[in-house]
Amino acid sequence: MSAPRQIPPEIFTLIFDNLSHEDLYQCLFVSRLWHDQAQAHVCSDVTLDTTKTQQHNRSLVSALKVRKHLLRKVTWRSRRHDRSDALEDDLLDIILDYGPVIAPVAAIAITDAATDTVTPAADSSDSQSNNNTDKRGRDHPSRSLSRSFSRLASAFWSRPTKTPAAAATIATTATTTTIATTIADATAAAEVDPTSDVSTTTWPIGPGPNRPVLQHFTFTEDYLTGTLLEMILFNLMPTTLTTLEIYIKHAEPEQSYEVDMEKILETYPYLKDLCLDGLVFRYTPMRRLMNSTVSSASVSASVSVKMGYTKELEVVVVQQHRLETFTFGPNLLSREGSDAFLFLRRLGNLKKIRIRSTTIYAECAPKSRPWDFGRALKEYCPKLESIDIDGPVVFWLFDFPILPYDQLPHITSMVQENPAYLSEVPAELAQLLKEKRLKLQLLDQEQKELLESKTAAPFFPMLKKLVLDGDHSLSVQDLFSLGVQARFLTHLEILRPPTRHTEPWEVYNKDDKNVDSAPTTALLSAAGPGAIRMIELQRLQLRRPFHSADVMLFLQLCSSLKFLSLTGCSVTFESLVEGYTAASSSFDSTSTGGGVGAPYIRSWACEDTLETLKIGLDVPCDLPKEHHAALWRYLSRFKKLRHLSLVPTLKPRWVLIPTIDYGIEGLFYEGGMSETLEKLEMVTTWWDAAVGKEMVLWLAKSCPRLKDLELEYHFLFSDFTTMDVRHRAFLEDEEVKRCSIQNIGVLSW
Repeated sequence: MSAPRQIPPEIFTLIFDNLSHEDLYQCLFVSRLWHDQAQAHVCSDVTLDTTKTQQHNRSLVSALKVRKHLLRKVTWRSRRHDRSDALEDDLLDIILDYGPVIAPVAAIAITDAATDTVTPAADSSDSQSNNNTDKRGRDHPSRSLSRSFSRLASAFWSRPTKTPAAAATIATTATTTTIATTIADATAAAEVDPTSDVSTTTWPIGPGPNRPVLQHFTFTEDYLTGTLLEMILFNLMPTTLTTLEIYIKHAEPEQSYEVDMEKILETYPYLKDLCLDGLVFRYTPMRRLMNSTVSSASVSASVSVKMGYTKELEVVVVQQHRLETFTFGPNLLSREGSDAFLFLRRLGNLKKIRIRSTTIYAECAPKSRPWDFGRALKEYCPKLESIDIDGPVVFWLFDFPILPYDQLPHITSMVQENPAYLSEVPAELAQLLKEKRLKLQLLDQEQKELLESKTAAPFFPMLKKLVLDGDHSLSVQDLFSLGVQARFLTHLEILRPPTRHTEPWEVYNKDDKNVDSAPTTALLSAAGPGAIRMIELQRLQLRRPFHSADVMLFLQLCSSLKFLSLTGCSVTFESLVEGYTAASSSFDSTSTGGGVGAPYIRSWACEDTLETLKIGLDVPCDLPKEHHAALWRYLSRFKKLRHLSLVPTLKPRWVLIPTIDYGIEGLFYEGGMSETLEKLEMVTTWWDAAVGKEMVLWLAKSCPRLKDLELEYHFLFSDFTTMDVRHRAFLEDEEVKRCSIQNIGVLSW
């Protein structure tokens, strides 16, 4: 029998990448031909979960001890309760090859900030211990990270102090990351001088030479405890790691993890994706000079000047980091100091930022500096093109500088205007009417300036993708400016309405020199207290939330969109059409081509580019059929649309009715999207099994490229089981099974 032909490893890679972990594990026992390749895939992506059963963890540890060289991606999950110290020891042996350092010896010492002395950590006689982790005893100090750190902390807390105040200081600061940072820097620390009068001892532990070549590491912990994170974070392979993700949900009261961004960037020069997600992260001020040998290089140049001598100039060239994606919390925007965002000058390759927050605006708004952060990103990160915001985050897309009073002549002139009709009414009523008139004038003036791009400067001129989820704070000012100035924006998702909290809209640059400038005497004498307050709001450029009409105005301006999802903000029928009122149903029908009573629907600037549209249309079901037909026909303007999703946002029964009687055939008017549509999603309450079959067959005939159809219905009856079966019955029809639509789903909503 001839020997089987060898299959190229690339073929196995393509196959194994599409298999689940369970199926991939079974491939280990099928054939010798691909056992090695399957084993490499199984061991390359591993989840180390301390919450699993002991039997599961024992088998996993046994397998990884001899195969840790295959590890490339590791996810470490840990919980506060039910933690096994022995399991942590084994996992650290696998991830870090953690053990005694033979040469050079790295001293670990805990420094008392109150007395500037050094505490003994362990006996230095273990410095020549065997580096073989399998021969190390279970009670060896380097075996158990939690036990060894508890010994360090115990020695630190129990050492005698000079005064009770010093002892209190030690107890307060011992739980901070000062200890962790000192231990993490142990590999670079020098041995303490043995001739010193202070009793010192070194503890030589550190990462071993047989650490796996990890490319992706994820650390997830329910609670921040001890210094486990610090030791793992700064002892991984720095030259191979490209993705680092840290998720910490909770911490003890008043406990936080101090993130040193400069240190992380210096430790991992090849990092491309960094995620720091959790409430316990605090971003400390910069603690090292940015012109250090690690982060920058100095270049000297001789420059000849007209005075006849040569002057030597020193030019600082900042080494650009490779980071492309950065996920962080809103605390970063509250970082203090003039150099708070100076680390961004190393991130010239940054393309995507994601902000995750589960806090409340009352905590993140008072100290937030969105304008300084945005200006730093604009200056140092010119490639930034994607922004994803989820949760309460005070974040602006445009800069509105605060103007002094003498630069607002148009407001001054508005205040000083006194129409003749005001002199014919009582003084109190005249003042009230004057303030209302001024408010409307200010809003009109602001909108005009935004649409003319006179006041707003973009922080992200290269923006291509914007995703807003959670309790976001996108303002109407940012939305208007985005529609006018976002030339490259192709992807927009607004998945939630703007927040109703007042804190984010009241944030302004309190450090601006113009904030404390005084109004002119003429302005004070001509305006009442209410007018002065409105002028102050206009001058400070305070934001406000947008509404449905503002979104429609944005869509009339933004012409480059390819992906649009507006499922989070209500798009009402009134905002879609021109001149609609509840008391009148008479419309100009010239643009839609409909008969008498058809509405005139505003055009969107992105009709020729849009490929995906997910929109929540709130259309009253009691509207005339002509109005439904006009909306269906309007949707046919999107000639390149491939994915259409119609989901109501206010009331499930307020939707377009997709039947022939209500004009759904207008969706393919003069071709429409019949040649491009591939996926259609609709929520409705109108149909039963017979109508469902008729509509599916009609869609399959009208749309040859349609492959996915989701028909969701809102259940309004008590007998759920019976109605659910009736709504799904047509799926078993032979004609429906043979139609060109491959995936048909019927779901309750």
